[in-house]
Amino acid sequence: HILKMSTWNGINRLKSIYSLHPFDGVQVLTIMLGTRVISTLRTEVEFALGDDLQNLDAGWLAIRDWLLTYRPPRTDWSKITSCIQKSNEDIQDFEERFLQTWMEYSGMTLAEETDTWDASNLNPLKTAFVAGVKPEVSDALNLVLPSWAKTGTYRDIVDRC
Repeated sequence: HILKMSTWNGINRLKSIYSLHPFDGVQVLTIMLGTRVISTLRTEVEFALGDDLQNLDAGWLAIRDWLLTYRPPRTDWSKITSCIQKSNEDIQDFEERFLQTWMEYSGMTLAEETDTWDASNLNPLKTAFVAGVKPEVSDALNLVLPSWAKTGTYRDIVDRC
């Protein structure tokens, strides 16, 4: 909560010094947090500004309120490494559970909103998935596609399992 308030105080100070528009505040936060995180903020600020985009006080309040509720990505690799396929779990159910765990605890986001994890070549994602499947599944993958870590997307690897 303190970090959020110090971020707000810093942006508020910039606003006062440079007479910034709320969209400028969104740009500052975009640099700090990345475009994917900020897309909802921009929409909220646009709505608060009104049709003529001139309700500046409401725009700045939208930024402050967003900052107070923003939850940065949590990183907890122990949650990811402990996500393993259960003995009675099929690969589709495990993959769904694994991807939920990955999105919640990896601290990583996709570069663009149009990207998908399926198309990802991200080695930590692929490696963590293969480490979590049943040993017989990972052994079979290593036989069928020994270079899985270097080639193929996440979806390629899931489909081979």
